[in-house]
This record gives sequence, C-alpha cells and structure tokens, in this order.
Amino acid sequence: MLILDGEAVRASYPMTEAISVMTEALRAFSSGKVTQPLRSVLAPPSEEGVFAMMPCHAEGLGYGFKAIMHNPGNEARGLSTHIG
Repeated sequence: MLILDGEAVRASYPMTEAISVMTEALRAFSSGKVTQPLRSVLAPPSEEGVFAMMPCHAEGLGYGFKAIMHNPGNEARGLSTHIG
C-alpha cells in the first residue's frame, strides 16, 4: 500500500483537477449513481480516539474507501489529531 503525506498529495494532484473530479462526483451522487452507506465508527470505551470507515461505489467508476483516525492525544506528541 502506498501512503502519501499531504505534501505528496498536493504535488501529484493539483487543486484544479480535484475540483473538477469533485464536481463530477457530486453530480453522480445527486443523480443516484452512487451507493454510499453511513460511515461505520469504531470508538472503544478504553480509548479516546475513533476510527471511521466510509465505503462507496460509483456506477461506471468503481469502488472507493476512506478511512480516518482521530486521536486527540496526538496533539501533545506533536502529531496531527486527524489521519486519513
């Protein structure tokens, strides 16, 4: 699995292209061509962080998946509180 940091994403995926792709994605969603269930959130009572998973399928395009981790304790360690 390739993991990119924010700088690498911005360098390889220009904002103008991202806006165009998001416009198409939102049109597909509005026209009923996207299946997107509610996100699943894992929040163990013994931890302060949460893990959320968001799958989808866009007709003619395929599957997508977004996963994020929110850990408020990361701030004290000098790390981002959100990783996705």
